[in-house]
Amino acid sequence: MRSQFDLIHGENWGTLIILDACRYDVFKQLNRIPGKLEEVLSPAHHTWPWLQRTFPDKYDWTYFSAHPYVNTVQTGQKWNAINHFSSIIPIWRFAWSDKLGTVHPISVCSTVKNMPYEKAIVHFIQPHGPWIGTTRWLNPWTLVDYTRTQLMGDWKAIVTKPDPAFFRRCYKDNLRLVLRNITNYLPYFKKPIVITADHGELLGEKGMYLHGAVEKSREHLPYPEWALEFLKHVPWFRVDG
Repeated sequence: MRSQFDLIHGENWGTLIILDACRYDVFKQLNRIPGKLEEVLSPAHHTWPWLQRTFPDKYDWTYFSAHPYVNTVQTGQKWNAINHFSSIIPIWRFAWSDKLGTVHPISVCSTVKNMPYEKAIVHFIQPHGPWIGTTRWLNPWTLVDYTRTQLMGDWKAIVTKPDPAFFRRCYKDNLRLVLRNITNYLPYFKKPIVITADHGELLGEKGMYLHGAVEKSREHLPYPEWALEFLKHVPWFRVDG
């Protein structure tokens, strides 16, 4: 299995689309965009270490992000996108929906459409929760909650309704939602286009969910080794054309 780090820094792309918490097998099942798919190994199981390990230097790229972990200081992390990219477009700052508890993918797509760039990373939150697709599972958290706790309400939601079948439907519908929006806006993204993910997601395997703690009291306790490795398996999808 090839290294995602090597592909990001070694292959030619004009737009690198990041689907947050998108696992390879579900992407393979649901994606209908024409192209070539490969399973690759991410350097991390969570967004923070992924950013730190994948982008250690300075890059002449634009970073469009719906994710507050990019270019925010409220979380107390040392890594900050302003030190690593020539241009940052923090979509979360102007397109966050308190009603949904996230940034809708159409806000990301429309922002990228209207801002020319030479080479860019486009970071969507979906299929990461909250789940705003056809099967909805919303968490009543605001952007302030997000940046203060470094987590959305996912751990709380899972604990209050641990139904694996329901959770999988929510996850898949969230992935369908973001893929549908990307499909509609593909003509506006600079080619070549690659779709990948920062890490995967646990959907009930051995009773485990998400990619971090499902209880606040266990937030900083590590997952078992098998889970950490499982979460590193992500898609690398080169869009045709």
